[in-house]
Amino acid sequence: MVQETLEKTKHLVWPEIEKYLKDPVYPTQFTIPANYLKDINSYWKIVREYPNRKGKYLRPTLVLLVASAMGAKIKRIIPKIDVGKKHCTSYTEWNWLSMQEIR
Repeated sequence: MVQETLEKTKHLVWPEIEKYLKDPVYPTQFTIPANYLKDINSYWKIVREYPNRKGKYLRPTLVLLVASAMGAKIKRIIPKIDVGKKHCTSYTEWNWLSMQEIR
């Protein structure tokens, strides 16, 4: 049952995570010069490495289960799981912001 729940979460959450792993499209004024493309490609290879491993998905599963227990709808939760863009100072603050955005 636990493994099934983790797999279900993985299938729900991975498409949202994958959106952030695509090559970014920079505005014209921020175009990266060709002599730096090798560095940029190396950077993105490193950034994508860990998420592409698709671990157990324990953290997203816990977030979804807690939010569901608090009455949130799964379809509203999935797009809002990523609040990493906000500059959180701790995991507790990240969790609090996650729950605020889900409501």
